[in-house]
Amino acid sequence: MGFDIHVAGLGGFLYTRNNVPYGDEWNLNWMERILLSLARVRDPYSLTRKAAVKTLSAATRVVMVETFYNTITLLIANHGDGDLNVAIRRRHLLWPDTGGFCKIRLSANEDAFSVVRSLARFLNEHGMNKFGPVAEITGALTEYDLTYKGGSGYIVNVSLFD
Repeated sequence: MGFDIHVAGLGGFLYTRNNVPYGDEWNLNWMERILLSLARVRDPYSLTRKAAVKTLSAATRVVMVETFYNTITLLIANHGDGDLNVAIRRRHLLWPDTGGFCKIRLSANEDAFSVVRSLARFLNEHGMNKFGPVAEITGALTEYDLTYKGGSGYIVNVSLFD
């Protein structure tokens, strides 16, 4: 079970993907095998399996946050001020659907890390602060940055559904 993402931006930009995995386990499988083969060495400093997976997972999160930060910085540098709107809808079997909406102003006067923190807080409130949603938002914003030909005043709407 995954989530769907739909991104629409000023200038006719559209980005849609369906059934995207939430977690990062699917990205770690092959790297886990490499680390496990290294851990088989009879060395007191070798990593245990659990430590290797935790280390790799933490490194993946750091790289993802850095990539998202760089994407926001480049979007602001290339196109000026704009708005990032994020809507989430979560389906539940035994109770009504839940969701939320977050409007984040992208501005050269504000640090891009505050945008990362705002989005992370919003995604965390709705249980979507995982590798999959952040990676897809980053990818969509990167594509938007590369294709958008206008200046400041752009608007990007991101919708996440499960």
